Amino acid sequence: PRKSPEEIAAEKAAAEEAKAAKKKAEEEAKAAAAAEKKKAEEEAAAAKAAADAAAAEVTAGLKVEADKLIATKKVGADLASAVPDALKVEGGVRLVVDAILASLTEPTSRDWCTKGQYAEVLIVMCKGKGGNKRQAELLYSSQVHYDGLGFPKEEETGKSLFQKMLFALYNADVVEDDGFDAWRNADEDDHIPGKQKALVQSIQFFEWLDEPSEEEDEEESDEE
Repeated sequence: PRKSPEEIAAEKAAAEEAKAAKKKAEEEAKAAAAAEKKKAEEEAAAAKAAADAAAAEVTAGLKVEADKLIATKKVGADLASAVPDALKVEGGVRLVVDAILASLTEPTSRDWCTKGQYAEVLIVMCKGKGGNKRQAELLYSSQVHYDGLGFPKEEETGKSLFQKMLFALYNADVVEDDGFDAWRNADEDDHIPGKQKALVQSIQFFEWLDEPSEEEDEEESDEE
């Protein structure tokens, strides 16, 4: 039997009502999902802010310890044996280097890199597992220091004083090949000032570092 106009109108109204109800449910679900996402983002932001604040508090405490250590005016082995346990943690060596560099009468002096001065304490602090990373942290501190100075060059020769410091750190066994590699090859350090300028100014150092040693040349000759 053919449907009456009333039945057709009722079916159409029911279909439109069902469509409207479905759309409303979808909108409510979408709104609920958006609210849940916003809540999660706010909670994550709050957690990050709390973690950052806690980390900043810890760093501030470590900085006080580092400043106190360098303020003792001890050097060489005496200083190396005086490092408190509080500084024997991640980030400790960088704060000690910050304190050393801040204490220099001549900001570009390389004497601090030598044995009998601060080389011993830095070698001790970079020993063991994760030493390469700690050596890289040492270089980051130096990088920021020289960035603040505008990466000066030697007046007589025009050579980079930052590069000269790298040679000094290497010659004193403070930073080894792997430590230099960890620093120059890091790709998540754009937030630390001066990295690109530091790399440009240390090209000759790394060219020298990458040259095969005499022992490696002899080994290659033996293999041939």
